[in-house]
Amino acid sequence: EMRWFVAVHVGAGYHSPSKSPQYHEALRRACDAGGRALLRRPQAATGAVEAVRQAIASLEDDPSVNAGRGSELGEDGTVECDACLMDGSDGSFGAVGAAPGIANPVCAAYRLMVESKLAPLPLGRVRPVFLTGLGAWRWAASRGLSTAPTVAALADWHVTPESRDRWSRFTKQVAEGTRYGECEVCGCSQTNWPGGDTVGSIACDSLGNVAAGVSSGGIPLKHSGRVGDSAHYGSGCWATRSVAVSTSGTGEQLMRSLMASRCAERVIASCVLPQGRQEDDEDDGTCDVGEVVAKVLEDYGGSEGVAQHGSCTCVCHKPGNKYAGLLLAVCTPGRCELVWGHNTPSFGVGYLAEGLADAKVGISRLGGGDGRCISLSSTLL
Repeated sequence: EMRWFVAVHVGAGYHSPSKSPQYHEALRRACDAGGRALLRRPQAATGAVEAVRQAIASLEDDPSVNAGRGSELGEDGTVECDACLMDGSDGSFGAVGAAPGIANPVCAAYRLMVESKLAPLPLGRVRPVFLTGLGAWRWAASRGLSTAPTVAALADWHVTPESRDRWSRFTKQVAEGTRYGECEVCGCSQTNWPGGDTVGSIACDSLGNVAAGVSSGGIPLKHSGRVGDSAHYGSGCWATRSVAVSTSGTGEQLMRSLMASRCAERVIASCVLPQGRQEDDEDDGTCDVGEVVAKVLEDYGGSEGVAQHGSCTCVCHKPGNKYAGLLLAVCTPGRCELVWGHNTPSFGVGYLAEGLADAKVGISRLGGGDGRCISLSSTLL
């Protein structure tokens, strides 16, 4: 048997130190929810998937992060969410994009994934794995998931006083042509980072199955109908028999690069195949997974847009900046390594593993004054 674990993140971006207690509590609750799912049915083949679903649903219910309730509002002042889920045991996948009025978008993605494995619909029609907009809302309601009761109710669904205030402030800044606060050195600022609280999870159950998922309310003031990486196949999350990845960052760039799947492929190519092993063979520990993840981030964008001035990390908001955070695990018999890295000012991560009394949570930040442009951490579970 494998030693089970669940890991979660609250996005790559800027997490204000003053809100660290809220992020820590959100991470802790999500880990506990995922851990309970793994303990409830320890021999279930779907344990990892259920842990990811429950962990992300917990975060979607928390207004302190940008997923589900409390998500960032689009240009029109409403919330549209993206989410996806992937089962590494068979490669099945489900997603919703630009979906309004669904209490837990990840649960809709889960149901799409599960139903995709059923027999075809009448007349041989293929079952959907990815639905968007009002179609996703209607489909979720038809499956008994918690949804807004009417189209009219969609306007206020998931909106909180805090998210409405942010929308009003951002809308005013756009109307006035306001620029981000400027650093004296390079004219950039980390204090106005717009978002970065996309959430995600990866897990491994006691049978060695892995799964991954991600959920997001999208960028502030996004155009209605915009679908980001959190619903895009190969971009927001990826899971194989031994590798699970959940990402966060600049959605359009992550989609162009298929970040999640390509990161998993690089790890497998560097740490599995060269040793002549199959994905489910025992790992001899000779490959440095963290170095592979660091190289992926460097090739993707590295330090572009991030500057160090003494102990201050500034983020330059330039068109096309490639910001990213990766939460990845490699799980093989006898060994499981968890790695997280980012080229943004911060990345909130937590994990709970078999044998741990409490979840380990924290906000990873770029180093103070040591010139690091990528932050990388790892632990053996």
